[in-house]
Amino acid sequence: MTSDVTRMKKELATLRDRCEDLEARSRCCNIRIIGVKEGREHEKHPSQIVADMLKVSLGLDKSPTLDRHKTGSHRRLLL
Repeated sequence: MTSDVTRMKKELATLRDRCEDLEARSRCCNIRIIGVKEGREHEKHPSQIVADMLKVSLGLDKSPTLDRHKTGSHRRLLL
């Protein structure tokens, strides 16, 4: 019983380390786009404008999925 608990603790520690490593690696692939204006003057949402721009620029069949995060006065779109 004690050996099972010890083995499970080691496995849990390994899984936590792997999860942390994966999270760190996923962040380095993000692209920050700064300066996309918001407001009523735009017909589309800024995220959609950037998605359409990337679709055309990269020759994609469909628009990419974008996650956005707003901090302060600037809008950053993370890809």
